[in-house]
Amino acid sequence: MFNDASTLAYSACAYARWQVGSGKYIARLLASKSRLAPIKIQTVPRLELASAVLSARLCNTIVEESNIKYDYIYHLTDSEIVLAQIMKDNLNVGTYVANRVSEIRETTSKEEWHWISTEVNIADLMTRPNLQVNIDAGSYWQRGPDFLGLPTTEWPIKAIPLKTEEKTIISTVGISKVCIKQCSLFDIDKFRSYRKLIRVTARLISAFRERSLKGISLSLTGEQLKEAETLWIKCIQVPLQDNWQVRFKRLGPFCKDGILYVGSRIATWMKSNYNNEAFILLPTTHKLTDLCIKDVHDRDHGGVDSTLCKLQAKFWIPQARKLIKATKSRCVTCRKLEKKVIGQSMGPVPKERLKPSPAFYYSALDLFGPLMIKDTVKGRCRRKVYGIIINCLSTRASYVDLVEGYDADSLITTLRRFIAVRGFPRSMYSDCGSQLKLASKEIGCKNRYHEKLSQFGNEGGLEWNFTKSADAPWENGYTEAMVKLVKRVMMRVIGDTILTFGELQSVMFEIANILNERPIGMKNGSSNVRGSYLCPNDLILGRASPHVPEGQFVTNLTMFESLSHWQNAENDTAMTSTPLRHTPLTTHAQI
Repeated sequence: MFNDASTLAYSACAYARWQVGSGKYIARLLASKSRLAPIKIQTVPRLELASAVLSARLCNTIVEESNIKYDYIYHLTDSEIVLAQIMKDNLNVGTYVANRVSEIRETTSKEEWHWISTEVNIADLMTRPNLQVNIDAGSYWQRGPDFLGLPTTEWPIKAIPLKTEEKTIISTVGISKVCIKQCSLFDIDKFRSYRKLIRVTARLISAFRERSLKGISLSLTGEQLKEAETLWIKCIQVPLQDNWQVRFKRLGPFCKDGILYVGSRIATWMKSNYNNEAFILLPTTHKLTDLCIKDVHDRDHGGVDSTLCKLQAKFWIPQARKLIKATKSRCVTCRKLEKKVIGQSMGPVPKERLKPSPAFYYSALDLFGPLMIKDTVKGRCRRKVYGIIINCLSTRASYVDLVEGYDADSLITTLRRFIAVRGFPRSMYSDCGSQLKLASKEIGCKNRYHEKLSQFGNEGGLEWNFTKSADAPWENGYTEAMVKLVKRVMMRVIGDTILTFGELQSVMFEIANILNERPIGMKNGSSNVRGSYLCPNDLILGRASPHVPEGQFVTNLTMFESLSHWQNAENDTAMTSTPLRHTPLTTHAQI
């Protein structure tokens, strides 16, 4: 029995050997079995152990199904690790190894297992791709290795005895002086919010400088908050200061102003993307790291990839994905809202979503609500308004606003507000609603309801497309999915709070910005560990976030530098649209 494995497959083959009258030995192939390696990458020792299990099962099947009595069975493997695991008496190993070694011992004997060199292991042929091997009768594959024709005493095999060494306990006593500065302002375990921790720290710093509680100001500046954050970062990086050049060598670490950064190899790339020069290194096991991850997650309660992309825009945390999953699993809001429901098959992706076009050139519209608002003067008065979302089918950008009523006039007013900000779309897709039909006629100049509005629509050349029926929301599935995202963010942000029209409209605009910050792909030349992702804001704002970008922006450039800067800007624009055209259709259906 031969067995072998590689990163692509693992196999086992059986040969029967008998002695003829002349004293020679003849061997022929009985059976062989091979399997592909799992899609999830496994280590070679694990695959070698799987091939040993396959060899034991194949041998057991041959012995039970055939009427031949075999004098002795040899199991030959070229893995010393697997052989040592089989020979070991104490199964103080993991569950994966223990279960498979137990199965091997139940069907075979330890004395049957021997080691053989890879050069003469014929099972290796079934684990290598693109090998043209002759498998006809009388071939090397049918006859087996040449040493099968020799006596067993001359075979190139050996048994590896397991060395048993007595365990000795050596006790050592060492004295060392380690001075670690700990931030003892207050107990960080009492805080549940990252922002609250930074604000309290900033106020304490102000009080210490003024040497009086009167120095605590209610309003904090950005410099004070940044100073407090820097203080905590330096505090938690103290355990990392020991031999950090070697521990984080692969990340390109460097120290600047007492703070450890990683990413020195991609500093030029980060500058060209208007980002920080490097990532701030945070330890994996610290309360501040958990608070930082929770703060980023609580902004929109997004998925693991979305939180990771936003987190790595500033910080680098080893094993960040594992920590984000733990934070998301503990989030009560995510548990309530992300319930398992019956899935629905989506229809084919429209061609407008795959065409490269400007923002909101192909748009889809839908209304949702009603939403309750209160009067600005008479706070106890309530009335209904409706939300409207307009999505760009090409760039995935979203525009969220309010409609004062469910009639056509209110809808047209909101559409005029949208067109004034984003421009006229070439095509507009919506459900077959009565007010939408009337609005399309008036904007499209089919009926002159208002002279100015008709002229305005005629100049824009807006083409309105309706679904077959208002009861078929799946025909406008992408917009319906975005409505679900808007409602989810609204539920997590304002809940049951009743706002005024202006306040609710501001919330809608901020929700639209959150939707436009969601990752929809990766930029060319970047990876998912660099903190750079593609989002709709890259086309609308020229950057992923509406916040003021950090960094030094040089204005006195030479002619050559200006040309290079302009070329970089052109490349960034091309990078924004190219990934959308080459993204797989499965990804388009998800975003």
